[in-house]
Amino acid sequence: MKKMFYFVFAFVATLLFVPSVSALAPEYNLQMGTEKKEVFLANGNAITVTADPDNAEGAIITWEGGSQKVTKAVTIFGGAHNDATELATTSITMNGGKVKNIFGGGLHKSGVGTSNISINGGQVTGSIMGGGYHGFLSDADYTAELASLTASDAPTSPVYVKEAYITVNGGNLDGVMIFGGGGGYSRTDIVNIEINNHTGTIAYLIGGGSNGYTGKAYVTLNEGSVDVMQSVNRGSMDSTLLVVNGGEVENLYVVAEEDPNALVGVVTAASVVVEGGLVTNLETGVSGGLDGSNNTNAVPTEGVYVTYNEDTVTNIDETTFPEDAVTETVTLTLVTFDGTETVEVPKGSVWDEEELIEELNADLKDLGYEVEGIYADEDYTKAYDFSVALDADTTMYINLVEIVNASNPATADTGVTAAIVFAALAILGLGFALRKRCFN
Repeated sequence: MKKMFYFVFAFVATLLFVPSVSALAPEYNLQMGTEKKEVFLANGNAITVTADPDNAEGAIITWEGGSQKVTKAVTIFGGAHNDATELATTSITMNGGKVKNIFGGGLHKSGVGTSNISINGGQVTGSIMGGGYHGFLSDADYTAELASLTASDAPTSPVYVKEAYITVNGGNLDGVMIFGGGGGYSRTDIVNIEINNHTGTIAYLIGGGSNGYTGKAYVTLNEGSVDVMQSVNRGSMDSTLLVVNGGEVENLYVVAEEDPNALVGVVTAASVVVEGGLVTNLETGVSGGLDGSNNTNAVPTEGVYVTYNEDTVTNIDETTFPEDAVTETVTLTLVTFDGTETVEVPKGSVWDEEELIEELNADLKDLGYEVEGIYADEDYTKAYDFSVALDADTTMYINLVEIVNASNPATADTGVTAAIVFAALAILGLGFALRKRCFN
């Protein structure tokens, strides 16, 4: 059995929407910069985008104390423009209407603690970014202070978002590019993207920004259609975790899609977990660099990790991945009187029956139960054969009995079945990831 590299992070974030300290009201400019782009700056005010009953090709943006009609060409920034004052939060909620771009951070020099983008309806036709954008347009402020920034400056860029959250629950995102980070030589420290539902096919779903620096990115696809899902576009990243629980992905690259005309970015450690849905093609992808004169795109030889169930991936050539980078899994279902839990375990896993039961009983003692036996059928008539490796999806039925004279069993946060899962995985020495507990 291959050595297990199952880098799964249970990234649970509780978002507290604290109003930003901002003395500025939102700003709307129909012809901003030399490019004369339509721009709406929320300046840290929480805004909601809805349909315009008078113009199906536009939207209405509202905030406490005001509203603004915009056209479908508008780019919305949650943050400010060329203001070094850090905003605590930005919040953009889209329920309807049509817009071009939505960026959680600010334009040019700007700082945001936490950016929040929630797409529930309407249509975006361009890009969604969790971070801010350095160099989105040319104006006096950009020319004077930011035009000289380079890729090496991105990790300390004055255009930054510390934590970026993007949640998609609906809306038409056909052809849209979703970036967890920002644009240009911006900085985004932590990214969390969750795709729950939408119409159309997302063109690109990327953990990092279009360029610049992104620290850690966690991207989860639960439902929906994606053409390309990958860790990095350009620039640099520390680590990514791409999780597919459902939906469809045509091309999933652990690092990045090959671009024959440009240098792609780099990521120190990139992990992919495919537990559900359908991925047509799963590849390592390529890694590039920050300077085209010193780096070339190449298949990475380390720092990539893949865990997948054979029922979820159509095409994968494991020989193209670094040694020990790929772990194929099967689904193990554990059933007790308390309920059912499923977990992905490496294909070929084998338990020692006595060791497993000893570990289970140690964890179940405080709950007032012990294992009577582990069976292959729900009537507890056929003992489970532990000599057979887990080479296919498997169900174990665990018969539990109350411990006689058990006094005052402890109240546990997890149920009996969940406790069994934790103990079983501990025997294998694995990090665990219960699908519905970690990602849903």
